[in-house]
Amino acid sequence: VEIEVEFLEVEFLEVEVEIEIEVQVEILFVVGVEFHVLIVVVVVVVDF
Repeated sequence: VEIEVEFLEVEFLEVEVEIEIEVQVEILFVVGVEFHVLIVVVVVVVDF
């Protein structure tokens, strides 16, 4: 059961990162490069 939960957590994290990247492109187009740096930091924190 422990292994199953771990695998599920990793899969969920991957989906979250994918959605975050999609939002990043949309926000980047509206806001600019400033927001890009903020999102990069968030992605690094999530990856860690």
